[in-house]
Amino acid sequence: MEPAARLTVPSPIDAMGYHPRLPRRLGGTERSGSSLERRAPSRRERGGVLIVCGRNSHPYLAGLLRQLQLAERVTLVVCPTEDSSAIVERGVRACVADGPFRRFYAVVCYDDQEPAGLPDPHPPDMRAIKYSIRYKKIVSIPSFELWLLLHWQELLPGQWSDYAQLSTWIQGRLATHLPPALQNDPDGLFASMSHGVAKAISRGQRLARSLERSSAVWPVTNLHELVSYLLKLHEGSQRLQD
Repeated sequence: MEPAARLTVPSPIDAMGYHPRLPRRLGGTERSGSSLERRAPSRRERGGVLIVCGRNSHPYLAGLLRQLQLAERVTLVVCPTEDSSAIVERGVRACVADGPFRRFYAVVCYDDQEPAGLPDPHPPDMRAIKYSIRYKKIVSIPSFELWLLLHWQELLPGQWSDYAQLSTWIQGRLATHLPPALQNDPDGLFASMSHGVAKAISRGQRLARSLERSSAVWPVTNLHELVSYLLKLHEGSQRLQD
């Protein structure tokens, strides 16, 4: 397994020049600290980061948070629908009911009936949230499986006739690496693909740069921004333990 060097995040969430490292369990060379003592998160402890997602992306995100031992710092909420507006609205309600949070990430996938622009063409109405919060929409187009596939191979912009053609191609390629049954199993998913997290981040960055120089609209994802940020949180927790 190739050891992961310090990962450069181009300019996603924090403009602090921070370069997170992968923990050993995700293919990095960082020394692991002792395990966190498990306890029920209090309102104060979970008041850092809120991630709201649909059912398709939930197993991956749940597995990632479990591997990084971030359950007490990150609140993950799953929405029963993949509708992007519903996911964002569910997040706003969670901010009001369960906050305060410093950051709110909505992880969405678009179908061909929805706008696919980056940045968000329709930001949510945040007036119901009576405290300061940073909001970011995390997208994967045409499906969350795009991000999974990047753990194994490069995917650059190409000429695709429609979302269905691209989605079918991604599903076919992904099936050669990951059995479909594992995609809904957080622990099995990460046992199969945790070694590829560093490469997925690097490939996601290259895909974003390629799209800036091309006339293509999709495939596109900025999930590398969220995953890099979660790695940063993990590294901070490990420093506190050490």
